[in-house]
Amino acid sequence: MNYEAVKSFSEYFKSLKDPRRETLNKRHNFLDILIIAVCAMISGANNFVEIEQFGHSKKEWFQTFLALPNGIPSHDTFNNVLAKLSPDEFEACFMTWANSFRLFFSGEHIAIDCKTLRGSADKKNGKSPLHLVSAWATETALVIGQIKTEENSNEITAIPELLNFLDLKGCLVSIDAMGCQTEIAEKIVEKDADYVLALKGNQPKLHQSVIEYFKLAADNEGEGYEIDFAKTDETSYGREEIRCAYATNEIEKIIANDEWKNIKTVAMIESQRIKKEKEFDIRYYISSAKLSAEDCLKVVRKHWEIENKLHWTLDVAFREDESRIRQRNTAENMAILRRIALNLVKQEKTAKVGQATKRLMAGWDEKYLLKLLNGLAT
Repeated sequence: MNYEAVKSFSEYFKSLKDPRRETLNKRHNFLDILIIAVCAMISGANNFVEIEQFGHSKKEWFQTFLALPNGIPSHDTFNNVLAKLSPDEFEACFMTWANSFRLFFSGEHIAIDCKTLRGSADKKNGKSPLHLVSAWATETALVIGQIKTEENSNEITAIPELLNFLDLKGCLVSIDAMGCQTEIAEKIVEKDADYVLALKGNQPKLHQSVIEYFKLAADNEGEGYEIDFAKTDETSYGREEIRCAYATNEIEKIIANDEWKNIKTVAMIESQRIKKEKEFDIRYYISSAKLSAEDCLKVVRKHWEIENKLHWTLDVAFREDESRIRQRNTAENMAILRRIALNLVKQEKTAKVGQATKRLMAGWDEKYLLKLLNGLAT
């Protein structure tokens, strides 16, 4: 069997500092613990007991490429190591590893959004749930970055920290309204990238000016206004969804535009969902890229893949929201393990099944598990 992927993975994570003290009770190699945990997470294990049992069931296989001086570690050992391991160091290694597989092409779309791990809350001890801001490469379906924020309001400070870690040259970065801040827009431009930011009432002057611009354009039937238009009409699962986009580069007609670095496009997207009842929604966006109305529809549609291809998958296939693991650093470090596993599972395209089934297949078949491990190395 080809174990190059395991060696490659070890290279990216070998700089991690073993958090345990040097005592006679230190019976297991740190990288052995980490690699077993990653393989177990890929293969359907969601907690420390399951990780240990997976290790025992695959002990002979692990012995072909790991040292295992004292066999498979106990669930308490996995818990202890991940409770003490620095999540900042683990995240840094994870981001270096994940970004080594990016395609890095001009116009690469990176979506940024926050997810709350509800099960990580500990109300009895006054501990809030963990909030993670993630960066998602939409074309390659890779989590390329992650950073913790204590509360949702702190996304404003966490997003620039995450941007600092990422190579964004030539990318298009989309963020929801929480990230619609002049400092964040400026940071993205400084990284030689373009932004697409959802615009809401947290930027009242600009928001109201954009609303008035499109209202006046509609009142005058577009006469005297340079507005591009595009429309999509799709039906799925018995629901019709019509989206109409209006985009303009007439930035000089927008109040407060000078506060936003390199702003070139303002857009309005109307969405109408029809099933038993009609739902109507209007959203506004600003961008430093010169975008057509069709471009805006595509970018906004792609941005929400971070919800249904990352967050939804983590909750359904990896049961992240159900996890009650919360001791010290365990919630954050287990979240990193899930994203390592998710990146590997999503790159395997031959099995036409869902991500949860792929995890089961990896647990059943060592060759398939190795195929997943090799997925980002080939």
